[in-house]
Amino acid sequence: MKSFFEHLAKKIEPAVGGQVCFTARLFGGNVFHFHLPKAWPVDGMRRSLFNECDGQESGAGRAWHIYGACLTRQALAELTAPFNRNAFGLLSQPGVTGTPAELGPFAFYDSQYGCLRAYDFERQVAYIVHAPDHQFFEWEVFSPFKEFWHYWTLYRGGLMLHSAVICKDDRALVLLGAGGAGKSTTTLTCVACGMRTAGDDFNVLLIDDRGIFAYPLFTSLKMKGDNPFSAQLPQLKTWQQQSYANCEKTIYFPRVDDTIWQQKAAQVYGLLMPIFASSLSTRSQAPKEIQALTASGVSSVLHHPYMSQLFLVRLRYLHAHLPCHQLILGSDIVENAGRVEILFQNQAENRYANS
Repeated sequence: MKSFFEHLAKKIEPAVGGQVCFTARLFGGNVFHFHLPKAWPVDGMRRSLFNECDGQESGAGRAWHIYGACLTRQALAELTAPFNRNAFGLLSQPGVTGTPAELGPFAFYDSQYGCLRAYDFERQVAYIVHAPDHQFFEWEVFSPFKEFWHYWTLYRGGLMLHSAVICKDDRALVLLGAGGAGKSTTTLTCVACGMRTAGDDFNVLLIDDRGIFAYPLFTSLKMKGDNPFSAQLPQLKTWQQQSYANCEKTIYFPRVDDTIWQQKAAQVYGLLMPIFASSLSTRSQAPKEIQALTASGVSSVLHHPYMSQLFLVRLRYLHAHLPCHQLILGSDIVENAGRVEILFQNQAENRYANS
C-alpha cells in the first residue's frame, strides 16, 4: 500500500494548497492539523471539536495531518481499481491474502457513497475523500472523521465509545447507549444538578498505568424540548444553538471554557448501562462486553480485522477494571440524576476509606 499512499499525497495534498484550515488540540494536548477544501463546512467542523484550552497537558508525539478532498466517482474508481476490495471496502494489494496482523497503512473505499478513507499511522497522515455530491449530516457535520478517531484512539491505547460522560471532582462515570437511550437527557439533568460533563455523544477513553481517563471530543450537547431542567441552566440562553424539526432536538454549542465542561482528564470509576424498566424481568444474559459493544454503537465502523479484535480486547479490559451500574430509563430523570450523585458519593467514600 506504500505506493498508493505516495500517489494520494501527490494528488490530494497539492489540491488543498498545503494550507492548514485549522488546528485542534485534543485528548490532553494532542495536535491535529486539518487541511480541508473550501466546499466543506469548515466553520461547522471547527466549532464541533472540543479544542482544549491553553495550559492543558501536552500530548505525546508529533502532530497529525488530516486532508480532506473532493474527487469525482470516476476518479475514485480509477484510483482504487488496481486493488482488491473486501465486503467492508478494505483495500488490499492483488495476491495478498490473510488477515492483517498489525497496523500498517490501510484504506477503505465505499463505492456506493463515493468515499475513500486512508490512514497512515507511521507518517501520521489521514486522507478523507468524498464525491462532490456527498451530503454532510446537518447535526453531525464531523461525521466523515469519526472512523479516524476510533482508529487513532485504539492506536494510542484506548477506545472511543458512543457514550456520555458525567463528571464530579475530576472523576467520571461513562453512560453507554445507542441513539435514543437517554444519554443527552441524563447528562443535561446531571449538569443542572451541579455535575459536569465531557460530552453526551462520543468520548475518548485513554488507558495508562494510572487508570482510565475520559476526554471530550465534540462541543455539542443535545436537548429535547420537553426537558424540564432547561430552566435550571441559565447559561443555556448564551450558547450557540441549532434546532432540527426532523429530530425534535436542539443542538447547543457551549463555549469550551463554560463551567459545565470537565476541563481536565477525568478518571473513570464506573460504567452506567441504560436499561428500560419493561425489560427488567427479561434481561439478556449475553456477555457484558457484547452488551457494551452493542450499546456503544460503533461496530459498524470497525471494519479493520486487527482493530476490531483490539476494540473487543479493550472492552473486556473496561469490564474487568470498572464496576457496571444500571440506570433505569423511562423513570423520573430527577431520580436518575440522584442515583448518579449517590454513585459519586459512594465512590468518594470508598476512596477515602482505602487511603
